[in-house]
Amino acid sequence: MFRAHLKLVAAFLVLGIVAASVVGMVYAWRNYLEPSFQARQEILDLEKQAPKRIDVGNRVFLEAMEHMNAGDVVAAHKKLSQLVTTYDDSESYADSRRILGEINMDQLLSDVRTAGKIDYEVVSGDSLNRIASRQKTTVDYIMLVNGLSGLTLQRGDRLLVSELDFKVTVNLGDETLRLEKDDKAFKDYPIQLARGVRPTDRKLESRSAFHDG
Repeated sequence: MFRAHLKLVAAFLVLGIVAASVVGMVYAWRNYLEPSFQARQEILDLEKQAPKRIDVGNRVFLEAMEHMNAGDVVAAHKKLSQLVTTYDDSESYADSRRILGEINMDQLLSDVRTAGKIDYEVVSGDSLNRIASRQKTTVDYIMLVNGLSGLTLQRGDRLLVSELDFKVTVNLGDETLRLEKDDKAFKDYPIQLARGVRPTDRKLESRSAFHDG
């Protein structure tokens, strides 16, 4: 009888030890092992993710817009030129080219001396055709920029003149005609192929062109 009681007590002791071990394991899992496992899993998940790309060009674009808002077009032009030259993978690249093109055209067609323009003094025997040919520009451009209403010139007249020497690239992939001056982006124009016309190589036989008349 005593042995039976002893075995029963021993069984209860074993069950108590097992229960305590289970409780201890659950406690250790919840308070120590599980948080460590979750933290390790989060680290592994983060390591699998591609690092977020820092868009340096977008920061340059925002700086350019700050200059524009402050009225400093020269500084904005410098920043935008830096962006399109260096950060062609930026999300702000397309907007930068568009705004840069508008600034370039405004400066080119203004009656203010900007980069690339020279002051030309008319001498005896000069004509608009002769000046345009010599300076690689056009009569229409000289008349527009200088506000001329006629072809008559006087010796000593001073004219703003700029070379219109552009590199023209037609990109059929993104339907864009691109102007470059001095190996730098100048302005992009959208193009559209007529129906039934297939893309093919063409040679320009004339340097004259018109836009909006």
